[in-house]
Amino acid sequence: MTLSSTGNTVVQVADFDHLPDALRQEFIELRMHFLAGISKRWQEIEFPASSEERVQALHRLVGAASSYGFSRLGKAAREAELSLKTGAPKESSETLQNLKIAIGELVP
Repeated sequence: MTLSSTGNTVVQVADFDHLPDALRQEFIELRMHFLAGISKRWQEIEFPASSEERVQALHRLVGAASSYGFSRLGKAAREAELSLKTGAPKESSETLQNLKIAIGELVP
């Protein structure tokens, strides 16, 4: 397993060890850029202009997190997105809290 660190954030890239060095390094940098913007993404989810904007922000987070290999974060965002679409207030609150925890695990 390879670890890359910048500041307080550590990115695990075990699944990407098979990539050529240059490509792996570029992917690590993309992941770091994604993590650097996660607070802004959370603000869009926590304080949306509308419920539709919250769902859209969650949907974008699902795709980005999954693309960059953050499967737990992508799963938590997907669960929050689905709970908001079904309109279950208690479940929505719980899934948003789980998402916040998943983000905190990546960016202390």
